[in-house]
Amino acid sequence: MMRRALVLAVEQGISVRAPVHDAFVISAPAAEYEEQERLMVSLMEQASRDVLGGFTIDAEVEKRVPFGSHYIDDRGVDMAREMMKTLDRLSKGE
Repeated sequence: MMRRALVLAVEQGISVRAPVHDAFVISAPAAEYEEQERLMVSLMEQASRDVLGGFTIDAEVEKRVPFGSHYIDDRGVDMAREMMKTLDRLSKGE
């Protein structure tokens, strides 16, 4: 299903950045993001119908990450903070 959804998304011009388990990370200009998001949800549901002979698995947007921010899973907040501190130190030559 994920492969089918990815093919449909690419065919529609959606910028898919990465698969994440049963989801995709997409990017789009701010003015187009909500439209692209709705389209991606629709395409994921279409993919389920294509693969499952008409049965639809509902799709939804779980999390939005504004431009310039980083996605951090709630379960990994502490690790993400440590990584960002380390990257900051490394970029300063420490």
